[in-house]
Amino acid sequence: MGNKINKEYQSTCPLIDQRKIILEKNIPTIIIGLGVLNYKDKDFILLLLFRGNIEVYNSENLELVSKNNNEMKYDCNGYIGNLTNEYFVVIGESSLRIYALYEDNTDYNLKLVQKIDNQIKINENLIYTQFYKAFILDRNLYKEYDIYEMEKNRKEKNILSNESELIINSTKGIFVYKKDEDENNDKFDFYDKYEKWKKNPYEYKEQITCQYNYDIIQVNFKYIAGTIHNFLCLYSMETYELVTKFDIKTSDECDCIMFMLNEDILCIGGDDSITLISIKNFEIVLVSLIKAKFRITEICILPDFNILIGMQNNDDSDSIKEYFYQYKYNYIMNTTTKKMEHKIIQGTSKLLTKNHSNIMMRCLNNNRIVIAVEYKKLQILE
Repeated sequence: MGNKINKEYQSTCPLIDQRKIILEKNIPTIIIGLGVLNYKDKDFILLLLFRGNIEVYNSENLELVSKNNNEMKYDCNGYIGNLTNEYFVVIGESSLRIYALYEDNTDYNLKLVQKIDNQIKINENLIYTQFYKAFILDRNLYKEYDIYEMEKNRKEKNILSNESELIINSTKGIFVYKKDEDENNDKFDFYDKYEKWKKNPYEYKEQITCQYNYDIIQVNFKYIAGTIHNFLCLYSMETYELVTKFDIKTSDECDCIMFMLNEDILCIGGDDSITLISIKNFEIVLVSLIKAKFRITEICILPDFNILIGMQNNDDSDSIKEYFYQYKYNYIMNTTTKKMEHKIIQGTSKLLTKNHSNIMMRCLNNNRIVIAVEYKKLQILE
């Protein structure tokens, strides 16, 4: 299903109903998680499968290049995602594991470099939790847009910390794990880095909040954002405290429903609507209904400020429907009010499937998209 294109919509990014499936692969078992790793300027597709199997595919031809079988237990909330250009994280029922993808001659290999169990000692108390998502904090993210910080760095000749900070989301809150960063980042020598990593692993340091967040992302060098039921929370990475909460619609139990559109605007999909929040002004600048009685389960930011939205029907009917909706973010300065006006312009929509499904999607290079649909289909759209 497509629809008439809004005359306001103008973009260099292809519309979803005009894209073609250029590659498709049927996976023999259920896809639990989907990720993309850009290793040596090539996109590799990461799959977390039923029974905890990990598979890595070349995005150019969907050729299987590496896999690890049965290394970890799983559940329906399993997660796989990139940490850096060489490392990715896999989260299962009882642990978080960090893997490296590395090339040895002409072969690609996977190596487990660290396992973090879901037992954490805090103030002499041992707590048990389940991990859900993780990323490495970038202490310089959008710092160049903060005049005060840049001036402070110049005056103090600020020396960057040599610590790497791993942010982990869990049922018992958000945790910070730290390790000393390898000073030599010019060349990725796996064997050398692996030996150093074993002597210098990530270790628990701080707890940001004790509340379970469905999704977390880094907003900028100051804040991370997390979603709880009907609220978006901003947490300070300087004080490890809650800064503010926004009363908005959220999609419970979804872990890929918000992204930064630019250095200021946070885009979040929740329930049947998209909300835009200005981080600079701490205010909601737009709420836009996408489709009533449907629920946003995933969003993906495409080039040229395009927002690809995955939605499922949220009514009492027995039929299962999953849709794509594509919008483009835009803003103008109102010359009368001297205020910025934000909007999202609808491009088109597409019925993805009527079968049972849980859409997952990630952006690839060259305006392509990889999606996992109907639990066992892997597709590249162009």
